[in-house]
Amino acid sequence: MNVSQQIPEDEMQEGMSIKELFHILKVRLHWIILTFLIVMAAAVIYLEQVTPLYESEVTILVESLQNSSSFESLMLGQTTSKISTEVELALSRTTMEKALEKLSLSDYQDVDGRSYTIPSVRGSMGAKTAVTTVKDTNIVRITVTDQNPYFARDFANALVQSYNELLGSISRTSKTVQKEFIQSQLPINEQQLRDAADALREFREDSNYIQLSDKSKLLSQKIAYFQLRREPLDLQRREADVLIDTYSQTLSVAGITVPTYETVLADVDVTSLLGSYKERSRELVMYEAIQEVVSEDSDRVFVLQSALMRQTKSLLDRITVLVAPRNLSDDSYVNLSAQELAKAYQQKAVTEAQISVLVSIEGTYSSELAQLPNLERTLLDLERDVQVYETLRIRLMELLEEVKIAEASIEGNVTAIDPAVVRANASGEPIPVSPNRMLILAVALLLGIALGVLLALFLEMLDVTIKDEAVLRKIAGMNRPILGWLPLMNFDKSLDIPSLVVYNDPLSFEAERYKLIANNISFGTLRRHQRIFSITSPGMGEGKSSGSANIAASLAMNGLKVLFIDGDLRLPQLEAYFNLKPSQKGLVDVVVSGLSVEEVIVQPLADVPTLHILPPGVSPPLPSAIFNSNEYTEMLDTLLGMYDYIIIDTPPLIFASELMSIAKHVDGIVINIRAGISTKGALRELLDNLDLAGVNVLGVIFNGVIESKMGGYYSGGRYYNYRSSRYAKRYYSSRYNTNNKKKGKMGKVRGNYRKNYLHDLKLREKSRNRGTLTPSYPFMEKRSPFEQEMVRETKKNTSHEPTFSADPLESIEMDPRAQGRSEE
Repeated sequence: MNVSQQIPEDEMQEGMSIKELFHILKVRLHWIILTFLIVMAAAVIYLEQVTPLYESEVTILVESLQNSSSFESLMLGQTTSKISTEVELALSRTTMEKALEKLSLSDYQDVDGRSYTIPSVRGSMGAKTAVTTVKDTNIVRITVTDQNPYFARDFANALVQSYNELLGSISRTSKTVQKEFIQSQLPINEQQLRDAADALREFREDSNYIQLSDKSKLLSQKIAYFQLRREPLDLQRREADVLIDTYSQTLSVAGITVPTYETVLADVDVTSLLGSYKERSRELVMYEAIQEVVSEDSDRVFVLQSALMRQTKSLLDRITVLVAPRNLSDDSYVNLSAQELAKAYQQKAVTEAQISVLVSIEGTYSSELAQLPNLERTLLDLERDVQVYETLRIRLMELLEEVKIAEASIEGNVTAIDPAVVRANASGEPIPVSPNRMLILAVALLLGIALGVLLALFLEMLDVTIKDEAVLRKIAGMNRPILGWLPLMNFDKSLDIPSLVVYNDPLSFEAERYKLIANNISFGTLRRHQRIFSITSPGMGEGKSSGSANIAASLAMNGLKVLFIDGDLRLPQLEAYFNLKPSQKGLVDVVVSGLSVEEVIVQPLADVPTLHILPPGVSPPLPSAIFNSNEYTEMLDTLLGMYDYIIIDTPPLIFASELMSIAKHVDGIVINIRAGISTKGALRELLDNLDLAGVNVLGVIFNGVIESKMGGYYSGGRYYNYRSSRYAKRYYSSRYNTNNKKKGKMGKVRGNYRKNYLHDLKLREKSRNRGTLTPSYPFMEKRSPFEQEMVRETKKNTSHEPTFSADPLESIEMDPRAQGRSEE
């Protein structure tokens, strides 16, 4: 076979078609069904064992703790709606513990009847509670999941109450700090106002009042404006100092060390952000100072305000990273204090930056005003001081009243919109959210099928044996026909030759299968004028000898002269197969000793005179030397003149290399494959060696097929109907044979390839060398006793007795004919 012929076969061995895939799944359908049932059973058991969980949800509206919490926001009317900090507090340990205190835990029990007063029974409430927020709103949903639906409902509502109380206490604390700070600033402001008024009055009394110029008034107003802007900032900076001291002490008591304000300002990123903030703030203040000329809705003013807001946020984020990292503590209250400290740092830094900008601009106007007459400037300064302190005093009084009212009115920052309820069906029974039975069953259904398919493919990958004809055709190739298949059989051991089906039961279904194979071989060889062939198999015990004997018997029963040669000189089987007593002489004696073939040929069946066998004879040390000799070739030429067909039973290649020596003298080789036993690798190796030697492969026999395991590959199992039909029962009787003798029924076929293989091996070992039938020598029996003795004497005088030794080479050297060839 050339390379071009091998390429398609190699390509056929790669990949898998859809048809082959479905065939594999069909053959291993029981594994798929078993896997599917196991997965579904596991799902059902899980659903029966798992504890159902119930869910209860409450929707609340949360107000930010930062609304009106800083002095700057109160002064300028700015508010914020971010509630990320508040959401974190909802799951704090303090909130959970207070919520549990509000419930009577002894009223709740789990599915086993245990009270919820035991911590291990109710479990971790933090793991059972989830908080979600609605985007861009202050709406928060708190979900509680538990095995007791009523506990989930009551705990969710109690959690809202404790959450409201916690946020309320934090808000009241903040308002109290603001109120105390404003009250502390009022006396200072009043004293400053009195001092400024006294100074103005004394100046007017001691100096001559003159009318100030318009420019002086304008400069004085601007300076007063900047001073007025600066005073609230001074108060805000002092407020920040108070907050810094408060939260620093809180963290210090908790054992948390945070960086100081000076350390934070020394950070490179903070310094850079503050520098950029000062530049934009200065430009914005200048625009505000000339607001009569520039509209507040100017694009540049909007850009500056937006930039300042972004830089303020970036500054807060950076300071938060430095002061209050996420992993600072597991306590939400401590984390909140650290975050508030970071906001106080940011407030002080921004306030100082704004003050420095105002001072800088004010210094510019002051230097210009300094050029005016000192008297004029002094008067304007005094009036400006009085105006600033009066305005500040009025605003402080208003703020004090606002903070008092806010402090008194605080009840909480949480409003329940939809309280938690128990979800129930129409009959009032609570509806569990877990497990989702339909979803789990659907997943188990898909998973069972998928795992079953994967298991089938995995078993197919692990299975190195050949179990169906599709795999056999794929490996053998399209140019090597399947001569036929044989069912797996067991036989009646009471028969003389139990496995010779074509002789014992010639009209049975099994015999017909052998006859079909024999006819396929006969027709194929006649067209090519091929009369000598051998039958081999990749391994031992694969039904090679049994198949060869039945094929030979089938051809002989058709009237053809058939010689069956036992070419397995290492482990001969033919005589044991035909239940013959072992012969003393055979093939080896004919080749080595020059014995006549007529003396050693045996007729195994008395009523089949055209079937003869040639036993192996004495066991040689080197079997391949027998088949490579000229005497063997001459013997075959002689036998071809006597028989229509010569069949050679050969040893498997994996155990005996002489197969290749035998193959040189045959017209073709038939390969016997036993289903479920022969391996793919062994068949490939055998075919490769035969192709390499250029041996003609007549075809392949698929032997030992279990019909029920073929997945209906053979026409959907129609041969079952053929064998079980009324015609088959009447005509193909298992009790009928050519001798009109009743035979025992065939034994029951076991449904496992491996068990049948081991069973056959055991029977073969028991039957070896235990023949009960005496062999007959048909050619010698046709001669008279005197002629038989003359033949023996002639062969004895003209032949040489074989001499064997343990060394095969030494045996060849001691052979006279081998020495004669050497001399030639």
